[in-house]
Amino acid sequence: MCFSDLRPLRALAVVPRSSANRPDMRWISLLLLALLGVMPTLGRRQAVPVLAAGKEEDTVRTVFVTVAETNGTPVSGLKREDFSLRANGAFQEIVETLPAGAMPIVVGILIDESGSMSVGNDRKEKLQTLSPFLSSVISKPDEAIIVGVSDDERHVTSFTNNIQELQQGVKAISDAEVHGSTLLYDSLLSLVQNMQQEQDRRRIIVVFGDFRDTMGDHKLKEIISHLQEMETSVFVLLDDLHWPHDLKGQKLGIEVGETGGAAYKIDSVHDMERALKQIQIAVRSSYLLKYRMRGRLKESAELNVTVQGKDVNVLAPQRSPSGIPSH
Repeated sequence: MCFSDLRPLRALAVVPRSSANRPDMRWISLLLLALLGVMPTLGRRQAVPVLAAGKEEDTVRTVFVTVAETNGTPVSGLKREDFSLRANGAFQEIVETLPAGAMPIVVGILIDESGSMSVGNDRKEKLQTLSPFLSSVISKPDEAIIVGVSDDERHVTSFTNNIQELQQGVKAISDAEVHGSTLLYDSLLSLVQNMQQEQDRRRIIVVFGDFRDTMGDHKLKEIISHLQEMETSVFVLLDDLHWPHDLKGQKLGIEVGETGGAAYKIDSVHDMERALKQIQIAVRSSYLLKYRMRGRLKESAELNVTVQGKDVNVLAPQRSPSGIPSH
């Protein structure tokens, strides 16, 4: 059951010009300024002009969007005019729509191996479904990493596209004894920081466990904001028999939906297989929308992406990251 619906900083380089055999233009400039009556006071620090508060500027940002029929079949062949995008309720101009399924990706698999996962006897079978999932989403230009988390994070593999190595990493965690507490949020933060180095790849994190942090000092909202800034989508496979009701999953789905991910309640191996299939569709059957964001560059906005004239499900980030434009 799915609970939620599915920039690089450009430094300005100043190129110095050679000053050899050229007159010192500073005194000429000062003389002209004095004649014009706008001579600055020597030795006094000059005010730096700043952008007026509230002044609007245009910047092009990007967002990954997955569109599927109500039965889960991905919708292909959509064009720019098929999409509608609003930020804080205001329509934004979509400048380009591209298929994103072939874009290189980096996937982090974070598996809870703390003592709370001892409840239930099908954990090993559920984890085994990650092996065919990795085979289906990771190809030669991609990379993935397997990380276990309990009292600390445990990097079972490095970043690699070796499917056999990744599958052995999953098996090593499923065969190990569960133990200890859960340093979940710190491990998520560490993982996304490591993935940040993969700037040319789309970043995806898949978390399996009860999504309880029992050790760290970070709050979930803080982690979600950081994931947004790093343009990393997180998908949660919620295996928690202590929560028989859907309330926790619905709240979690809303929070991870802000990153463009989703949360799934996993009660059986079949649920796990279905959820991983939906994540595969989200990764490999998606669109990259470039849109012109109007407003202050540091402002994070609530996003709403729809497909016009079609009865489909749309999975997209529900907030735009604040700060740096994509292109």
